[in-house]
Amino acid sequence: MVDIEPDGADLTVGRSARATVTVRGDRVSRVHVTLRWSHGRLLLSDNQSTNGTALNGRPVEPGVEVPVASGDEITFGDVALLLGVTSPWAAYGPRVLPYCLLWRRLSQELVRSRRYHRPLGLAMIRIEGPVALPLERLIEGLDSLEVLAENGRGDLAILAPEAAPAAFRERICSLLDTVAALPDVDLFGGCAHPPGGAVDPNMILQEARQALAAALRDRRRLVWFGPTT
Repeated sequence: MVDIEPDGADLTVGRSARATVTVRGDRVSRVHVTLRWSHGRLLLSDNQSTNGTALNGRPVEPGVEVPVASGDEITFGDVALLLGVTSPWAAYGPRVLPYCLLWRRLSQELVRSRRYHRPLGLAMIRIEGPVALPLERLIEGLDSLEVLAENGRGDLAILAPEAAPAAFRERICSLLDTVAALPDVDLFGGCAHPPGGAVDPNMILQEARQALAAALRDRRRLVWFGPTT
């Protein structure tokens, strides 16, 4: 087992003695793959290897970083690496829920939202730069009903029961602006509100992730999917 520090050096795997982890094999390149943390996400890249790399059985495009998560299998040559990822947010304990508990809590809140006709908001957040102080500020800025959690790919999620769309959007935007005022830090967010009667947590998670991806692509502080009132 080899640790990769969230803000530390890259981890490389290959047959060269220069690699962090040295493995043998005729089909393994000198420095075959690199793993590194970036903004709370663990990324994999194939270093233009001769024989290629697969992630969960699918080829990885050389030179292109792809996010990986706990349970993923990386294979090249005769080598198989099974990832067991300790979250960069683990040190914050119960203040940042693991993804499995986010999914469970979201499922429960969707049932309550449908039964009692209450609104529900979900925001995905990316911190660019040092994460420790921004995370503390996010935690301090949460309302009593809001829950902060991992979103499953290293970013953060804020789940807000009983949050009306316009008010939630205004709150998240204000929170992101406040935290982004810290030195060397930028934040981006994507928000989603489930339509009335929605029961599939995966659909809501996907919408919020797509909104965050749009915010990152356009370098906008916040992108919103769903109702606006």
